[in-house]
Amino acid sequence: MISVIVPVYNRERTLPICVESILNANYHDLEVILVDDGSSDNSLNICMGYATRDSRVRVVKQQNMGVSSARNHGIDVAVGDWVSFVDSDDAVAPEHFDVVMSEKAEETDLMQVKYVHGKYVGGRIVLCEVHNEEPKDLFYESPEILPFIFGTNNPYKNFFYFCHDKFFRRDILNKYNIRFPDDVSLGEDQIFVCKYLQYTTKYIYRNAYTCYRLEWMQSDRSYQLTTKERTAEEYLYDILKNYNAINNLSFGSS
Repeated sequence: MISVIVPVYNRERTLPICVESILNANYHDLEVILVDDGSSDNSLNICMGYATRDSRVRVVKQQNMGVSSARNHGIDVAVGDWVSFVDSDDAVAPEHFDVVMSEKAEETDLMQVKYVHGKYVGGRIVLCEVHNEEPKDLFYESPEILPFIFGTNNPYKNFFYFCHDKFFRRDILNKYNIRFPDDVSLGEDQIFVCKYLQYTTKYIYRNAYTCYRLEWMQSDRSYQLTTKERTAEEYLYDILKNYNAINNLSFGSS
């Protein structure tokens, strides 16, 4: 089973597109954890409606504490073998979760797919044009993993630090208490992924664009992932935390 964690804060407009893309996926053995982070719009009612209609949906409520806290809350209550994340203004392709059926998935610690940017326009998702290849799985073991992620795969073109395009073992998350940092609001994904990579010995990369990063109304701040305005000190603090996370990785020989 995959636990799909969706942090929700004032996303009444985008939430149905997100949740329906998950529920309509080819792979059905899911629990969809909608974590309402103290929404003040109709988001919670929408979440409850999905939970009523589909037994795979669970709703968790908390006071407004931010996206990291919401994701952590989702991890705490998850029961699936794998944990994945989808933001409530994004979506996934029908085949997004199929990677867990890969030949070597049972012996793998981390799995990753590709993501593609797009827009929601006129009632439909319009994706940016990408160079599609025949989907295939690339399997790596330590010490080959980091040289691939930071080298061959070129992190400037294929950002490694998002959590949305990855699948994490729940037992590893809990054994090593891997959670998103509540005190960081810039690059919290990167810190989370870097910590997890310290305990990753086997890794699958699927070259398939199944994770949709959607753009909505950029002029409407209510649909931004965060409205936090940072001071210079906060920026420096977050950057230092991210630097330390990457610095703690052991790249071995390439």
